[in-house]
Amino acid sequence: MSPVGTGALALDSSDWVEAEPGTSQTPMCFFSAGMLADFLGRLSDEPVSVMEVECRSRGDARCRFLSATPEVLQRVYEGMTAGQTYEDVLSGAPR
Repeated sequence: MSPVGTGALALDSSDWVEAEPGTSQTPMCFFSAGMLADFLGRLSDEPVSVMEVECRSRGDARCRFLSATPEVLQRVYEGMTAGQTYEDVLSGAPR
């Protein structure tokens, strides 16, 4: 686990069990993302969202889950949809 930019926490794994390397074009660890959101939300007693931004299923070296408030991850999603990296969005880099 490590902080990423402003307001997000990353959980990384090079051998996440839900991933099936090379089988998809998009991150595929949906069950894990949901379980992590529930677990971290219960720990913090606040709404927490989790989004997988790197996945071994699409050929990435690791699975990386970002955890943040729903507003922050909405911003990350919109930035990535517009072509930015999640690192740039979280660092406040211009579009």
